[in-house]
Amino acid sequence: MNVFNFKRIRTGAVGLLIAIFAAFFLIIPVAYAALYNISTTDNSVSDWDPVPVFQTDPEGDWPDAGQDIVEAKVASMDTTDNGVGDFIHFLVKTSSDAGLGEMGRVAASIDCNNNGVFEEFDDRLVLFNPEAGSLIILHGTRFGQAVLIPPDAQQGQKVGQYYEWGVAIDDLFPFVDDTPGLPDNHCQGIVGIEFQTFKAGFIRPDDGVFVPPEIYDTTEAGPYAMFNIPTAVSIHSIGVSGGSGHAVLLLAVASLAVGGTAIGLKRAYRRIR
Repeated sequence: MNVFNFKRIRTGAVGLLIAIFAAFFLIIPVAYAALYNISTTDNSVSDWDPVPVFQTDPEGDWPDAGQDIVEAKVASMDTTDNGVGDFIHFLVKTSSDAGLGEMGRVAASIDCNNNGVFEEFDDRLVLFNPEAGSLIILHGTRFGQAVLIPPDAQQGQKVGQYYEWGVAIDDLFPFVDDTPGLPDNHCQGIVGIEFQTFKAGFIRPDDGVFVPPEIYDTTEAGPYAMFNIPTAVSIHSIGVSGGSGHAVLLLAVASLAVGGTAIGLKRAYRRIR
């Protein structure tokens, strides 16, 4: 009898541990997401070092090295106490520090409805103008209402061959002339992002004709590169960078595992007394 009960206890404990560790691996991707302390006004990009590369693009696929994208990064930043990443930042590295040229711009295109197309009305183009130091948020079609972030907001800079800029996630929410019925968290969650360097469109002063933007380089098409723009659901109060968040959660889950196993063994022991 005692041998049988001991096996039952051991089997129950092993099952409990398996369940806890299974839950641990299921919880991690949902509850943990790294938030990085990014500054776009410090004349440095060293704060991007711990951020993994989001996209790469072949060097030399655009002849002008100053406009040739070679890699890009995306990071969320938390400046509040609610655990929600309230800023999203972008970093583009070009082949040289020669610059983007006259009226050169760099932009992140966000596929807000996540259908693999970046140039629809309800998508977003977050454009950085390094000449003026300003940001503009446009519809993916580049037409419709625009949100202008003035230079004194200081949310973008050029550092050598790097361009970094960022916007408040709230500013990506539906514009007043978006398609009716868009949710309040539009452009959050898992969406596709790609990057471009280009020459801005302009109106010719002699005849008033609009000259459309001239696209220089675009991050390599495919695979569809997705990023989780954080929401209150996908990021909790773990406002940390790098691996320490995993360590905190690991300690918490390990404590639950030890405590849960002890409780399970204690209850099983009581049943056989």
